[in-house]
Amino acid sequence: MKRVLITFLLQAITWYGFSLVLHLSTRDKMTFKIIMFLIFLYLVTIISIYVMKHRKITFFITFFSTSSYIITELIVQ
Repeated sequence: MKRVLITFLLQAITWYGFSLVLHLSTRDKMTFKIIMFLIFLYLVTIISIYVMKHRKITFFITFFSTSSYIITELIVQ
Protein backbone atom coordinates (compact mmCIF):
# COMPACT_ATOMS: atom_id res chain seq x y z
CA MET A 1 0.00 0.00 0.00
CA LYS A 2 2.87 2.32 0.82
CA ARG A 3 4.46 1.79 -2.59
CA VAL A 4 1.15 2.48 -4.32
CA LEU A 5 0.85 5.85 -2.58
CA ILE A 6 4.47 6.74 -3.31
CA THR A 7 3.98 5.78 -6.95
CA PHE A 8 0.81 7.83 -7.24
CA LEU A 9 2.52 10.82 -5.60
CA LEU A 10 5.48 10.61 -7.99
CA GLN A 11 3.10 10.42 -10.93
CA ALA A 12 1.16 13.44 -9.69
CA ILE A 13 4.41 15.40 -9.42
CA THR A 14 5.37 14.32 -12.93
CA TRP A 15 1.99 15.38 -14.35
CA TYR A 16 2.36 18.72 -12.59
CA GLY A 17 5.71 19.08 -14.37
CA PHE A 18 4.00 18.29 -17.66
CA SER A 19 1.40 20.99 -16.97
CA LEU A 20 4.20 23.45 -16.29
CA VAL A 21 5.94 22.51 -19.55
CA LEU A 22 2.67 22.96 -21.46
CA HIS A 23 2.15 26.33 -19.85
CA LEU A 24 5.64 27.47 -20.86
CA SER A 25 5.31 26.19 -24.44
CA THR A 26 2.22 28.03 -25.59
CA ARG A 27 3.45 28.55 -29.15
CA ASP A 28 4.19 24.89 -29.86
CA LYS A 29 2.14 22.97 -32.38
CA MET A 30 -0.26 20.25 -31.25
CA THR A 31 2.04 17.57 -32.70
CA PHE A 32 4.85 18.54 -30.34
CA LYS A 33 2.47 18.66 -27.39
CA ILE A 34 1.33 15.11 -28.17
CA ILE A 35 4.95 13.96 -28.43
CA MET A 36 5.69 15.58 -25.04
CA PHE A 37 2.64 13.85 -23.56
CA LEU A 38 3.88 10.47 -24.80
CA ILE A 39 7.36 11.15 -23.40
CA PHE A 40 5.92 12.06 -20.00
CA LEU A 41 3.64 9.01 -20.11
CA TYR A 42 6.69 6.82 -20.78
CA LEU A 43 8.56 8.52 -17.93
CA VAL A 44 5.66 7.95 -15.53
CA THR A 45 5.47 4.28 -16.54
CA ILE A 46 9.21 3.72 -16.06
CA ILE A 47 9.15 5.40 -12.64
CA SER A 48 6.18 3.26 -11.61
CA ILE A 49 7.79 0.02 -12.76
CA TYR A 50 10.94 0.92 -10.82
CA VAL A 51 9.03 1.65 -7.60
CA MET A 52 6.29 -1.02 -7.78
CA LYS A 53 8.04 -4.02 -9.36
CA HIS A 54 4.60 -5.38 -10.42
CA ARG A 55 3.60 -4.58 -13.98
CA LYS A 56 -0.16 -5.16 -13.65
CA ILE A 57 -0.51 -2.84 -10.67
CA THR A 58 1.85 -0.36 -12.33
CA PHE A 59 -0.25 -0.12 -15.47
CA PHE A 60 -3.45 0.22 -13.44
CA ILE A 61 -1.99 3.06 -11.36
CA THR A 62 -0.59 4.73 -14.49
CA PHE A 63 -3.95 4.48 -16.23
CA PHE A 64 -5.70 5.91 -13.17
CA SER A 65 -3.29 8.83 -12.72
CA THR A 66 -3.27 9.65 -16.45
CA SER A 67 -7.06 9.58 -16.56
CA SER A 68 -7.22 11.76 -13.47
CA TYR A 69 -4.82 14.25 -15.04
CA ILE A 70 -6.77 14.42 -18.31
CA ILE A 71 -10.13 14.82 -16.54
CA THR A 72 -8.69 17.53 -14.29
CA GLU A 73 -7.28 19.40 -17.28
CA LEU A 74 -10.63 19.22 -19.07
CA ILE A 75 -12.46 20.55 -16.01
CA VAL A 76 -9.99 23.38 -15.43
CA GLN A 77 -10.14 24.57 -19.03
